[in-house]
Amino acid sequence: MKDIAMLGVQWLLTIRRPAQITRSEFRNFKRSAMRYIVRDRQLFRKQSKNVPLVRVIDDVRGREEILARLHDESGHRSREGTYRKVAD
Repeated sequence: MKDIAMLGVQWLLTIRRPAQITRSEFRNFKRSAMRYIVRDRQLFRKQSKNVPLVRVIDDVRGREEILARLHDESGHRSREGTYRKVAD
């Protein structure tokens, strides 16, 4: 999964078909990659027109840090409460 994600980022930056992907696979790959955008060296997933971009945190440690910070800053909510806060 991580390798495919990196190929997607590479394609978004260069618009060149990765050599590892056949022409027949490229159509699906491109459709999937077009759901994302790179801004200021960060990857975002596009949502619908009126919904803001969602930043993709690929690093497990980064995700854990964000969850811990939100949990601490929101009065030590439950696990579900913290995940809802992340989703917002």
